[in-house]
Amino acid sequence: MKLITRRTGIRFCSFMLIVATLLMISPVTAGNPISDEKKSDVKQSIESLQWLAGSWISETDGDIVEEQWMVPRGGLMLGLGRTVRASGRRNFEFMRIEEKGGVLTFYASPSGQPATAFKTTELAEQKIVFENPENDFPTKVTYWKDDDKLRAKIEGNINGKVESMEWTWDKVK
Repeated sequence: MKLITRRTGIRFCSFMLIVATLLMISPVTAGNPISDEKKSDVKQSIESLQWLAGSWISETDGDIVEEQWMVPRGGLMLGLGRTVRASGRRNFEFMRIEEKGGVLTFYASPSGQPATAFKTTELAEQKIVFENPENDFPTKVTYWKDDDKLRAKIEGNINGKVESMEWTWDKVK
Protein backbone atom coordinates (compact mmCIF):
# COMPACT_ATOMS: atom_id res chain seq x y z
CA MET A 1 0.00 0.00 0.00
CA LYS A 2 1.42 3.35 -1.04
CA LEU A 3 1.24 6.18 1.51
CA ILE A 4 0.18 9.53 0.10
CA THR A 5 2.60 12.43 0.53
CA ARG A 6 2.30 14.98 3.32
CA ARG A 7 1.31 17.60 0.74
CA THR A 8 -1.59 15.45 -0.42
CA GLY A 9 -2.45 14.68 3.21
CA ILE A 10 -2.58 18.36 4.04
CA ARG A 11 -4.84 18.94 1.04
CA PHE A 12 -7.11 16.17 2.23
CA CYS A 13 -7.22 17.58 5.77
CA SER A 14 -8.26 20.90 4.31
CA PHE A 15 -10.78 19.13 2.14
CA MET A 16 -12.19 17.39 5.22
CA LEU A 17 -12.54 20.76 7.00
CA ILE A 18 -14.57 22.15 4.14
CA VAL A 19 -16.70 19.03 3.95
CA ALA A 20 -17.46 19.33 7.64
CA THR A 21 -18.49 22.97 7.26
CA LEU A 22 -20.77 22.21 4.38
CA LEU A 23 -22.24 19.28 6.27
CA MET A 24 -23.33 21.65 8.95
CA ILE A 25 -25.02 24.01 6.49
CA SER A 26 -26.18 21.82 3.60
CA PRO A 27 -28.24 18.69 2.97
CA VAL A 28 -26.34 15.49 3.65
CA THR A 29 -25.69 12.73 1.15
CA ALA A 30 -25.03 9.26 2.45
CA GLY A 31 -24.01 5.94 1.01
CA ASN A 32 -25.70 2.65 1.66
CA PRO A 33 -25.84 1.62 5.32
CA ILE A 34 -23.17 -0.76 6.52
CA SER A 35 -24.43 -4.30 7.11
CA ASP A 36 -25.16 -5.34 10.69
CA GLU A 37 -22.42 -7.97 10.60
CA LYS A 38 -19.74 -5.24 10.38
CA LYS A 39 -21.09 -3.16 13.27
CA SER A 40 -19.42 -3.25 16.65
CA ASP A 41 -21.15 -4.79 19.66
CA VAL A 42 -20.31 -1.65 21.65
CA LYS A 43 -23.34 0.62 22.18
CA GLN A 44 -23.03 3.60 19.85
CA SER A 45 -23.29 6.60 22.12
CA ILE A 46 -21.87 10.04 21.35
CA GLU A 47 -20.77 10.28 24.99
CA SER A 48 -18.34 7.40 24.38
CA LEU A 49 -16.33 9.78 22.15
CA GLN A 50 -15.35 12.16 24.97
CA TRP A 51 -11.69 11.17 24.34
CA LEU A 52 -11.85 12.92 20.93
CA ALA A 53 -12.80 16.31 22.40
CA GLY A 54 -10.21 19.05 22.57
CA SER A 55 -7.72 21.02 20.51
CA TRP A 56 -5.05 19.01 18.69
CA ILE A 57 -2.00 20.20 16.74
CA SER A 58 0.81 18.81 14.63
CA GLU A 59 3.79 20.88 13.42
CA THR A 60 6.17 19.43 10.83
CA ASP A 61 8.63 21.30 8.61
CA GLY A 62 6.76 24.57 9.10
CA ASP A 63 3.37 23.02 8.25
CA ILE A 64 0.72 23.25 10.98
CA VAL A 65 -2.24 20.86 11.03
CA GLU A 66 -4.91 21.47 13.67
CA GLU A 67 -8.10 19.68 14.59
CA GLN A 68 -10.61 20.75 17.23
CA TRP A 69 -13.59 18.80 18.54
CA MET A 70 -16.27 20.13 20.87
CA VAL A 71 -17.37 17.89 23.75
CA PRO A 72 -20.30 15.58 23.01
CA ARG A 73 -23.58 17.26 23.86
CA GLY A 74 -27.14 16.83 22.63
CA GLY A 75 -26.24 13.86 20.44
CA LEU A 76 -23.67 15.89 18.50
CA MET A 77 -19.94 16.64 18.30
CA LEU A 78 -18.67 19.42 16.05
CA GLY A 79 -15.17 19.43 14.61
CA LEU A 80 -12.98 21.80 12.65
CA GLY A 81 -9.69 21.16 10.91
CA ARG A 82 -7.22 23.67 9.55
CA THR A 83 -3.95 23.23 7.71
CA VAL A 84 -1.49 26.07 7.17
CA ARG A 85 1.53 25.16 5.09
CA ALA A 86 4.91 26.83 5.48
CA SER A 87 4.24 28.33 2.03
CA GLY A 88 1.16 30.09 3.43
CA ARG A 89 -1.37 27.88 1.64
CA ARG A 90 -4.43 27.17 3.78
CA ASN A 91 -7.10 24.48 3.85
CA PHE A 92 -9.99 23.79 6.18
CA GLU A 93 -12.68 21.22 6.90
CA PHE A 94 -15.87 21.13 8.94
CA MET A 95 -16.90 17.87 10.57
CA ARG A 96 -19.60 16.53 12.81
CA ILE A 97 -20.47 13.27 14.48
CA GLU A 98 -24.15 12.80 15.10
CA GLU A 99 -26.03 10.16 17.09
CA LYS A 100 -29.42 9.24 15.65
CA GLY A 101 -31.36 6.13 16.57
CA GLY A 102 -28.35 4.60 18.32
CA VAL A 103 -26.08 5.03 15.28
CA LEU A 104 -23.09 7.38 15.06
CA THR A 105 -22.49 9.03 11.70
CA PHE A 106 -19.44 11.12 10.74
CA TYR A 107 -20.06 13.95 8.29
CA ALA A 108 -17.10 15.54 6.50
CA SER A 109 -17.17 18.76 4.50
CA PRO A 110 -13.67 19.62 3.21
CA SER A 111 -12.82 22.79 1.33
CA GLY A 112 -16.39 23.91 0.73
CA GLN A 113 -17.56 20.61 -0.74
CA PRO A 114 -20.94 19.08 0.05
CA ALA A 115 -21.07 16.93 3.18
CA THR A 116 -20.40 13.23 2.92
CA ALA A 117 -21.71 10.77 5.54
CA PHE A 118 -19.77 7.81 6.94
CA LYS A 119 -21.50 5.24 9.19
CA THR A 120 -19.79 3.67 12.20
CA THR A 121 -18.49 0.16 11.52
CA GLU A 122 -16.31 -0.27 14.62
CA LEU A 123 -16.40 1.34 18.04
CA ALA A 124 -13.99 0.59 20.88
CA GLU A 125 -12.99 2.40 24.07
CA GLN A 126 -10.72 4.92 22.30
CA LYS A 127 -11.17 4.07 18.63
CA ILE A 128 -13.89 4.61 16.06
CA VAL A 129 -14.08 3.57 12.41
CA PHE A 130 -16.48 5.12 9.90
CA GLU A 131 -17.10 3.83 6.38
CA ASN A 132 -18.90 4.84 3.22
CA PRO A 133 -18.20 2.35 0.41
CA GLU A 134 -20.02 4.61 -2.07
CA ASN A 135 -17.62 7.55 -1.61
CA ASP A 136 -14.77 7.92 -4.09
CA PHE A 137 -12.03 8.70 -1.53
CA PRO A 138 -11.81 8.05 1.27
CA THR A 139 -14.11 5.13 1.94
CA LYS A 140 -12.85 4.63 5.50
CA VAL A 141 -12.03 7.14 8.26
CA THR A 142 -10.49 5.98 11.55
CA TYR A 143 -9.81 7.99 14.72
CA TRP A 144 -8.03 6.57 17.74
CA LYS A 145 -6.22 7.72 20.83
CA ASP A 146 -2.64 6.51 21.26
CA ASP A 147 -1.50 7.40 24.78
CA ASP A 148 -1.79 11.22 24.84
CA LYS A 149 -1.91 11.62 21.04
CA LEU A 150 -4.87 11.69 18.68
CA ARG A 151 -4.40 9.74 15.47
CA ALA A 152 -6.43 9.53 12.28
CA LYS A 153 -6.22 7.53 9.09
CA ILE A 154 -8.16 7.69 5.86
CA GLU A 155 -8.21 4.87 3.34
CA GLY A 156 -9.66 4.08 -0.04
CA ASN A 157 -8.91 3.41 -3.68
CA ILE A 158 -7.40 5.96 -6.01
CA ASN A 159 -7.08 4.86 -9.62
CA GLY A 160 -7.48 1.23 -8.58
CA LYS A 161 -4.78 1.35 -5.88
CA VAL A 162 -5.34 1.23 -2.14
CA GLU A 163 -4.11 4.53 -0.69
CA SER A 164 -4.03 5.93 2.82
CA MET A 165 -2.99 8.99 4.80
CA GLU A 166 -2.30 9.29 8.52
CA TRP A 167 -2.07 12.13 11.00
CA THR A 168 -0.84 12.33 14.58
CA TRP A 169 -1.69 15.31 16.78
CA ASP A 170 -0.61 16.42 20.24
CA LYS A 171 -3.17 17.91 22.61
CA VAL A 172 -2.90 21.68 22.86
CA LYS A 173 -2.08 22.63 26.44
